[in-house]
Amino acid sequence: MATVWCQVSAALVILNAVACAESAEVVELRRLSSQVEAMQRVQAQYDAKMEELANRVYVLSRPQAPPSAPAGAAVPTPPELKVVRLVPQSKNSEGDDRLAASSEDARSADGPAVVIKLAGDGEPEALPVVRVPPPPRLTESGDAAKMFDAALAAYRDGRLDAAYQRFAAFVHRFPAHAAADSAAYWMGECRFDAEEYRKAVDEFGRVLKKFPKSDKAPDALFKIGAAYERLGDAGKARDAFAAVLSTYPKSAVADLARRRIDAADPGSRSNPEGGSSR
Repeated sequence: MATVWCQVSAALVILNAVACAESAEVVELRRLSSQVEAMQRVQAQYDAKMEELANRVYVLSRPQAPPSAPAGAAVPTPPELKVVRLVPQSKNSEGDDRLAASSEDARSADGPAVVIKLAGDGEPEALPVVRVPPPPRLTESGDAAKMFDAALAAYRDGRLDAAYQRFAAFVHRFPAHAAADSAAYWMGECRFDAEEYRKAVDEFGRVLKKFPKSDKAPDALFKIGAAYERLGDAGKARDAFAAVLSTYPKSAVADLARRRIDAADPGSRSNPEGGSSR
């Protein structure tokens, strides 16, 4: 009987030792899993930051829409020509005086004379060739280029408020200019970089409303999603990124939008269009 109890006691000791070893392994496994999850979150944050910087580099490196005409370019306009009245020869003294005056003007004018023969009686009357004045030089295109360049320079220098004001002045003064959509887009970038994300959403929304067919529209929609990310509204951010994929699937920012959706919802990777997998 004593031998049996000894055997039972030994078995219990062994079982307790095994249980303790398993518990230690479980605890260690949980600790390692927690560390892996933390590292994955940090890596996801780094990936998002890298994508944001890549998008900024892409946007800044894109060529801006050139002004409609180079600065100081002359635009031809119909010149204002001098009206020449043809006076036929008259047999009275008043007509003779008028003919003589016209002939005297013809002889005194510079350049060759044009001879016009009138039907009926009368001698040919020589009329001078009127010099065409040069067309006026229009400076509006030059002003537009200078305003846009000054605004962009202020943005690149980090003077965000000054850049915003200059882009806004450009859009107000040249609403139909080829670079008006770009100026409106950079107004949103100024707000975004100033961390005024709600105002940035409003500015980028105006780009979509006023210039829906502009090549800046996909960028503006993507930046709306990025602004909502910064505001912590993951739902609206994902909606904006999904809208980029559905509305502008061939745009340069479509891949960036798909990566943002995948990073926020790994299950969406099974859907090649970037939509929800649920």
